[in-house]
Amino acid sequence: MASHAGLLATVIAGLAPMFWIPPGMLAKTEDFFLPITFERWLGHFSTWHTGVNFGTSPDDRLPAVFFMFWPAFYRWLGFSLETAQRLQMTTWFMAGGLAMYVLMAQLARSEVTRLGAVLVYLFNFYQEPVWQGMNIANLSAWVVLPLMLGIVVATARGGNLWARAGVLALASIVGSGAGVNPPMAMMALVPVPLYVGLFVVRRWLVGDRAAAWRMVRFGALALVLVLLVNAYWLAPQVAGVLGFGPQEIFASVPASTARAQLQSLSLFTGALNVLRLQGHWVWYDAYAGTPFVPHSASYLGAPELILGSAVLAVAALAGLIVGRDRRLLYFGLLFVLGLAVSTGANGPTGPLFLWAWDHLPFAWFLRSPWYKATALTVLGAAPLAGVALAAVASRLARWGAARWPDAGNLRRAVVTSAVVPTLLAAPYLVYAGPVVRGDFFVVRPPGAPLPGQQVRLPEHLYAAQAWLDAQPGRFRVLALPPALRLTTDWGYTGYLPPLGELSDRTMVTMLAPSEAPLTLYRALLGAKAGPAAVLLARAGVRYVMQQDDVQNRYFGPPTYTADEVALAMRQQGLEEERRFGPLRFYRVPAEKPAIWGTQALFLGPFDLNALRPLSELADVAGGALVLTPRIDPAVAWALLHDAPAGLSVVSFGSATETYLSLRALDQAVKIADGTQRVTVTLPAPGTYEWWVESALRDVSGLDAAERLRQQGSAEGLHMEVDAALVNGAALQPSPDFSLTPTGRWRLAGTSSVAGWVATLELPAPVADPQGLRLMVVNRAERQEAERALLRTADRSVAQWWAFLTAQPHDVVAAEIGGAQSLAVPKYGWGEPRVDAQGLAWRPILGVHKGTTNLTIENPSGQASMLAMALRVRSHDLARSLWVRRDGQTVALYVVAPNVEQSLLVEGVRIAPGPNAVNLYSPNPEVQLPDGQFRSFEFAFPVAVGRLSRVRTFAAGAAGRYEVALMLGVGEGQAAEPRALLRALRVDGNDLLDDMRIQEGTSIARAVVWLEPGRHTLEIDQHQGVAVPVLLGPQLPEVRGPPVRLTYE
Repeated sequence: MASHAGLLATVIAGLAPMFWIPPGMLAKTEDFFLPITFERWLGHFSTWHTGVNFGTSPDDRLPAVFFMFWPAFYRWLGFSLETAQRLQMTTWFMAGGLAMYVLMAQLARSEVTRLGAVLVYLFNFYQEPVWQGMNIANLSAWVVLPLMLGIVVATARGGNLWARAGVLALASIVGSGAGVNPPMAMMALVPVPLYVGLFVVRRWLVGDRAAAWRMVRFGALALVLVLLVNAYWLAPQVAGVLGFGPQEIFASVPASTARAQLQSLSLFTGALNVLRLQGHWVWYDAYAGTPFVPHSASYLGAPELILGSAVLAVAALAGLIVGRDRRLLYFGLLFVLGLAVSTGANGPTGPLFLWAWDHLPFAWFLRSPWYKATALTVLGAAPLAGVALAAVASRLARWGAARWPDAGNLRRAVVTSAVVPTLLAAPYLVYAGPVVRGDFFVVRPPGAPLPGQQVRLPEHLYAAQAWLDAQPGRFRVLALPPALRLTTDWGYTGYLPPLGELSDRTMVTMLAPSEAPLTLYRALLGAKAGPAAVLLARAGVRYVMQQDDVQNRYFGPPTYTADEVALAMRQQGLEEERRFGPLRFYRVPAEKPAIWGTQALFLGPFDLNALRPLSELADVAGGALVLTPRIDPAVAWALLHDAPAGLSVVSFGSATETYLSLRALDQAVKIADGTQRVTVTLPAPGTYEWWVESALRDVSGLDAAERLRQQGSAEGLHMEVDAALVNGAALQPSPDFSLTPTGRWRLAGTSSVAGWVATLELPAPVADPQGLRLMVVNRAERQEAERALLRTADRSVAQWWAFLTAQPHDVVAAEIGGAQSLAVPKYGWGEPRVDAQGLAWRPILGVHKGTTNLTIENPSGQASMLAMALRVRSHDLARSLWVRRDGQTVALYVVAPNVEQSLLVEGVRIAPGPNAVNLYSPNPEVQLPDGQFRSFEFAFPVAVGRLSRVRTFAAGAAGRYEVALMLGVGEGQAAEPRALLRALRVDGNDLLDDMRIQEGTSIARAVVWLEPGRHTLEIDQHQGVAVPVLLGPQLPEVRGPPVRLTYE
């Protein structure tokens, strides 16, 4: 029995998670959803995972398949959520203890040594953040590393290489979850190769080359088998890290951002803190006076606990000294290596770490060194501490035997193997009590600034789950209010709505990838909100779920109140179908099936914000909508040129986008960073167009919730090209609206070139590490190619124009109370500087959320929705600019450095009386030589008013053309054209009286006769949000029977 006492004690210690959470409660973890069903687990093997939003590649979940199997398995057996969660945590916690026991069984015969190592490995403060987040990668590495080391140590003593390598490969699946997080995977790759390498070197140096070669053969064989066994997740994960995949974030984060993260997370990783396993930042921080870790103050202040924090380091050093097994030197090296890496940039090895971080491949992935590398520290310390415990227990036993020589053998054996080790281990377990008890799942009172980490699910959730899962068919649920991470008034905090944790229905939230969900949220609630029911239906959304219990007290106030959301639902025509406590379900009318067919195709070279107005028009014809910048240009070309007979195609300028994208594959001109002049050889004299690639870059650091308010991204490179010279002459703007920026390419201007060489000179060198891509195109050749593209043998592609957006120069100063409205500077401004155009440029002194920078007076008694035109420069850095009115964010922009840019702020609600406008940026200011700080400077006067757009377009043939006005549904906007517009003129003729609203739609339409040639469209509005207007030939008629689909 004594020979198995350590194993029995390991199993008992492994049961601790069963008692971490009281009955009826659930642990709230950060990276881990509640135990999933077995059906949802099987979904990880699909080529497209549909659990959240519009689906993702399952590559980032494949490594976690083994880890996620256990909660799904327990759910499949019929256990409740609470029991399945406890069993999941107990299974993994006990597995870590058993893995260490396996390793120690290869190193020591003493059960005391084995158990001592197990207890240290199970109960230490590195466990706190790992279990608090239920971090898949860290836990997987924590379990598998001692297990694989034990197999390698056993192999070094003998045995069949194939059998041992096969067992090692199978065991590696246990650690596959480490692949979820590449930095953690990097740490997990250290211990086994390090042991193999040291073993080979040592045996070679002592002359035992046969053993060295045997270990080399084992290592090579094990490597091949491990790669083969894990290829199902390893291959897509490597592709994701190195290319375009779910893990691309680790390689695509800018180095400056990564360095800032490293410095921030290294603030408390000094050598002393790391040595005591207290390097996690939450130990030293608080929110609103509430510490993140309630017991940290005691451990950092109480003398006895400060003394206790040194026990592990002292025990590891003692084990290294008293241990006679040379293999313990390896664990000492692992302990020291873990300490060195864990300190990151803040320890004695900080300069070396930063050098490696800057120069070694993939080293800069490690942006949270303590959280990753402490796994090595614990793995090295636990065996050494076990050796030290056994040595002390043995010496005490010998001392006791000498002191009481008359004690019987049985009594001495009990004292030696049980009583003494227990007395030695007990103080350590008391010191590690918060881990033993699971105190990291913090319980906080209601209303605390920080949410607790235990929760009881209310009954209405189970009722809503039963009803929702019983609904027939496949559909999505859009969750409101929009929040990247939400907190409810009953204590839940998470990234998914609570119902999304229970139900297998697909929830649309702000979780990444978030661009498509943001499009739906903007359509419903943004400044440019409009008829969104059609877009929701086409997105497969059957219900919009409003959660009235979401309060987000810790993560910031919700962007929209429950009353605002309810009003928006009524305006959209969504009726409340069911209510379960605070959960309200609004039904989307005219839901479309997940897969449907059509004989009409609409192609647009736009971003996702065009989906709402274009979906309205496409729905009239029962057509599908494709945004060509998001597909392969060869596919777009085929849809325009080689589409099958019988397919009606409506193109919104996609021919230009497709033509340019195809030519750019081998003809684009790259202007490198720092270059100001480039010479291009032309095939012949003529009129040439200069196109700039407008690939948007996220230089603002905005999260999904902030990007919901983002109205634009202004890039300095575009402005520089606009002001460029070609052979000494300025570029000429094109009068044709069809060539304004829409997709990937933007027309900077045209130039007439008399020779065969053109020299482009920018006003300043390119300031972008990725350079600048240009396309120089002969205008006549492009026009002829597009005409040929739009002609086929049996049909022609209908060319439409979409007037979706406004520009800053479209703002017409409104009269409020008999006076023109202007935004007047109020507080926080420097002295004005008048430029040659008479504009007064004033620097803003400090960008703070509480400062009233501008005021807009509204002496009338009525509110207005206006637009504001800003001219701005950002000093030296790219910054995000937040425009806030009376404490609410109206719009966000990305502003490039050191270039004058014009921004249009739409949807500024001007209430009666004075209106405070705040101009804010979370990005840092720049200190000037005179000691002052600068961020932005703005030009005055700032116009505020309605929008009036004048655009030109060219009709290719005489005929009847339709003008379609997308009617808004926002507050104060009636479903009548004159409620939105003052006038809608084509060539001076107002069409408002001729417009008719098509039944069942939010579209007002009129017909106008146009001759070939250029025409003018005027869109004169009452308010300051651009109303979409579409114009083109007659739409294809809706065909009779629906398209029949067959599946293979």
